[in-house]
Amino acid sequence: MRKVSILVLTLLAVTACAPEESARTPQTLEAFRGKTIVFKSNAHSSVVALYLDDGAYRNYADVSEIGGPSDIGGALAACGEGISKCVEVAGLYLMVPPPSEAGWSFGGYDFRLVADSSDREGHVVVVSRDGDESYSYGFSPRCGVRWLNVSVGREEGDEVFYPVGRSLFSESVCTPAPTA
Repeated sequence: MRKVSILVLTLLAVTACAPEESARTPQTLEAFRGKTIVFKSNAHSSVVALYLDDGAYRNYADVSEIGGPSDIGGALAACGEGISKCVEVAGLYLMVPPPSEAGWSFGGYDFRLVADSSDREGHVVVVSRDGDESYSYGFSPRCGVRWLNVSVGREEGDEVFYPVGRSLFSESVCTPAPTA
């Protein structure tokens, strides 16, 4: 019995010392404030990570998975104005509103600005196709895209994505809206 115990302890010690290829160190959000923008759902733990340097986006089940493998995602595209003005994510256009325009058309969508009562400088951008609202997002010149609602409807929709840290089209880190 004693030999078995010594053998088990020796195997445990050897196993503990062996490098573990599959282990990933937990990622912190500090790493994603450079060229990666992260949006987190208010309803679930799911996130969307926009990898600006790689020109790709990925969907993850949780913030802790960012940077790891994900087979759900696709390519980001600068949509005519360059990445500092407009980005296409899965067929959705997110752009800095043109100065002094309350409405414009782009990529088959109609964009309309609505005043944002929660931000004196900001706007809600309501995006429609063929007269039906498709998605909306909040935009502030200082904080970039403040939220994104792809479940149709403004910020009161079922699932809204808020930026974690720095947002799209913003260099500053703004306080995100409280999430449920």
